[in-house]
Amino acid sequence: MAESKVRYNTDIPTEYFLKYRDNAESKPGDFYYGRDTDMLYKTWIAMKRGALVGVCTGVAMGTYPPVEGFSIGPALEKAYRHGLPPFIAATTFGVTMSLTANIRHKEDALNHAIGGYAAGTMIGAWYKSQKIGVATGILLAIVASSFKKSSDYGIFERSMQNRHERVFDFYRTGWMIERPPQEGVDDAEKNDAVKHYSP
Repeated sequence: MAESKVRYNTDIPTEYFLKYRDNAESKPGDFYYGRDTDMLYKTWIAMKRGALVGVCTGVAMGTYPPVEGFSIGPALEKAYRHGLPPFIAATTFGVTMSLTANIRHKEDALNHAIGGYAAGTMIGAWYKSQKIGVATGILLAIVASSFKKSSDYGIFERSMQNRHERVFDFYRTGWMIERPPQEGVDDAEKNDAVKHYSP
């Protein structure tokens, strides 16, 4: 009798493995997981990241000690001038990346690269400098695509933690009382493989 042969190829292609596998996501990298076509979610995550960076940048630039002293007016102006671009760029990144994924019907690093370049051009438009826009766009495109490619291969994944062993007598703790043990807990260590019964 002839040996049986596999009729179909049972190997999982890399594209489907990366798309359908279960990921243990970490908070800093959760933007690079999930479906890129979900525009509302991706844009919301990008806006939160951009707002955080924008606030930090605005506070740092607004409180930077000038030579002539500190005054609230120029400080707010500097905070607005340098704090808003990260928020605008991050929002542009989320919208562009998700829109590209919906148009291409693919979820890969190219979507993030296009989104990164669009975000960089927004920074260049804010500062009215084509050189800043091109340089920042190329830099963000490389960084975003690298992060996406790294997340596909589990760089941001956390190791799955084993559950703690069940504590059988935890329920016995109480206020000034000690409840009786659950049935069978006290004789769990006994060897009952052979039992002798007497009539």
